[in-house]
Amino acid sequence: AVVDHEGAREALARIGLQPARDVRAVPVPGGTRVSWTASTSPGPVDYRVLRVLDGGATRPVGVTGGTELEEGATGATAYIVIARRAGVLAPQARSDRADPEPPVLDTPVPVPGVSLPDVPVPGAPVPDGPVSGAPQPAAPAPVGDLSVVPFGRRIRLVYPVPSGGRAEVRRLLPGLVPPAPGTRPGNPDELGPVVPAMGPGLAIDRRPPAGVTEYVVLGEGVCGPSAAFVDLPAVTDLRREDGRLRWTWPSACTEVLLALRSDAPPASATDPGASTRKVTNTRYEIDGGVDVPAEGHAAVFTCVRIGGRLRVATEASATARIALT
Repeated sequence: AVVDHEGAREALARIGLQPARDVRAVPVPGGTRVSWTASTSPGPVDYRVLRVLDGGATRPVGVTGGTELEEGATGATAYIVIARRAGVLAPQARSDRADPEPPVLDTPVPVPGVSLPDVPVPGAPVPDGPVSGAPQPAAPAPVGDLSVVPFGRRIRLVYPVPSGGRAEVRRLLPGLVPPAPGTRPGNPDELGPVVPAMGPGLAIDRRPPAGVTEYVVLGEGVCGPSAAFVDLPAVTDLRREDGRLRWTWPSACTEVLLALRSDAPPASATDPGASTRKVTNTRYEIDGGVDVPAEGHAAVFTCVRIGGRLRVATEASATARIALT
């Protein structure tokens, strides 16, 4: 491997590495989702994410080969993303600052027996005619959104109709990490099967089995956003006692998302009319439940963490809902 070859490591260090860009931090149910635009450098690149605290101290969030990561916390001053390739670090990219200037890439140095990533050589002549690796026409803009809406025994997958071309939704194969928006897979069939389209901007899938089922929308072969249908065991015996909400936790569940709404039952964990808070089983045991308002409606959505991301159940069953009266 390149990383195990001393000469290759030195060559990669001289070549340099383009940084991640456009770091964004968005609140999500139970925490924060950090996302960014991938490094434009070729080869396997991963990303280390740090949380910036008051006073400038940092705490690690995680490492991923993708372009987003979730943590179960809010209120960070900023987030830092550092691209890494074979031990070479790119300049830091931060959510609260302009993108760093890209480094000047040096000329690659051949290393016997080792293939380095293809990197443009500054000042190299451009041969006539088609060239492998030459710039290609700009890819179409990805479809802007994808929503998963339960509908009886089916799942509605809703997305904005693109202004030109066609779009399709694919159910990702189990264990496959959703591709970053804007990427163009070599063979879309390797992502998973196409979900039947029922009209412009709408595809309908059978209700998936329990667990997490990922979907991605593609427009003209370019990946757009992903979304997931999350079916987890629900809490039971939901009740209010002495002003606190209590329930029985499902086996292996360690955190839930509590949604509260004064005028109607929360429609989902992302209901814009509801207030939400994450509750861990440890905090629940310490407090003996959760304080709730005297009136209104509550729904408890169970959660699971997969690959550093907090997944929240798409629905709260009848056993996980209560009217506060």
